[in-house]
Amino acid sequence: MNPSEEVGQPRTLGDMLAREAILVSEIASMRQQVKVARHKAWIDREQVEPDWLRRVNCALIARKKELAGLRVERVSEQRRLKDVRHQLDIDTRVSLQAAFMRQAKRLLSKKVYGEIRAAAVQEGTGEVAPQA
Repeated sequence: MNPSEEVGQPRTLGDMLAREAILVSEIASMRQQVKVARHKAWIDREQVEPDWLRRVNCALIARKKELAGLRVERVSEQRRLKDVRHQLDIDTRVSLQAAFMRQAKRLLSKKVYGEIRAAAVQEGTGEVAPQA
């Protein structure tokens, strides 16, 4: 079974972002609970219940680990989507250039078409065009 197919695991970038926001708010809420409990204990000159504090700290650690893993997955997915968009952009440019060359071949003389084709090839390879 693919890890992204597990129950409860986000599947899309939007799901990942939503889960990330939920985790961040849960972590902030837990931190605030600990802060309030410590403040109340300080005012009452008592100690915070150690078992409760241990449970909250364990939950915080678990949420932080999940958040870190989720961020790694999200960045990986964003990078993959960026690469896909870049490849589509390259493919579009190449196909537009090919369409232009087909149209030029029909409309231009062989000499002019040859010059344009040579310029396009040099542009694609990064070579400097020889001056005639």
